[in-house]
Amino acid sequence: MRPFVGLFLLLSASVPIYNHGAQHGQYKAHVEQPQSVHAVLAFAVHRPETQTEGNDPYDPRRDCLYRAYLAATIFGVFVALGGIYAIYTQTGATKKAAEATAQAAEATARSAKASEDSVKLQEGALKPWVNVGNWEAWIEKRTSKLRIRFQIINPTGRPVDLNTIRLETEVMSHGTQKEDIPVKGLLAPGNPHIVDATLELSDEDIEVLTDSKPLIVSIECSSIFADIRKKRWEQIFKRFLVFDKAILDTGDPPNKRITPYVRDTENQLRQCDEQ
Repeated sequence: MRPFVGLFLLLSASVPIYNHGAQHGQYKAHVEQPQSVHAVLAFAVHRPETQTEGNDPYDPRRDCLYRAYLAATIFGVFVALGGIYAIYTQTGATKKAAEATAQAAEATARSAKASEDSVKLQEGALKPWVNVGNWEAWIEKRTSKLRIRFQIINPTGRPVDLNTIRLETEVMSHGTQKEDIPVKGLLAPGNPHIVDATLELSDEDIEVLTDSKPLIVSIECSSIFADIRKKRWEQIFKRFLVFDKAILDTGDPPNKRITPYVRDTENQLRQCDEQ
């Protein structure tokens, strides 16, 4: 029973305390609410001044740092444009220089080609050469030998020194004869050198002519000479001479001679190796 009485007294005493606390809380809420409204009003009243100060217009003309940055930027743009123009000018100059170099190289090549052609033309004009011609043939009545005579002719306008004539003859593929004829003289234009060859005719050769068959004689003539520059040259001629029965009716001068049919087979000119 006593515990219940004590609990009752405790609850009775706590009610006024609660009521007092509730009233104190309401008073506090009442006091804090006006203060909050006043603070909001005060902030609202003071804020326009702050915003007015924050919205002060910015004038870049009075900003030295910005003006310096802007000037540096403009200067950089002009420098870049100048660099682009310099690159463009240099590219054009390089292109013109390349074209000029190509034209100069082409002109040099043409000049070199012209010089080479001129040298070749001069060498061709200065290159000596000889020819053979004016063929004659007859048969010696006393010996029955075939005589063949021809001329070595200088058709150029410059004389040459004729050194040696090598002659090789062959009748009907048998009876080959070789002969070196030393010559020490000047072969001038219009003054040919006469070469005289004598060939032995066999009975078979005479019989061929008698039967009206062609008699074929092979002649190889090698002429060695020197030009005005003392360069030695060798010119080789190979000819086929064809005779018919008419050769049997010829004889020594002043008897009749004939001009045989001559067929050219080789004409070769080469420079001799220096001794």
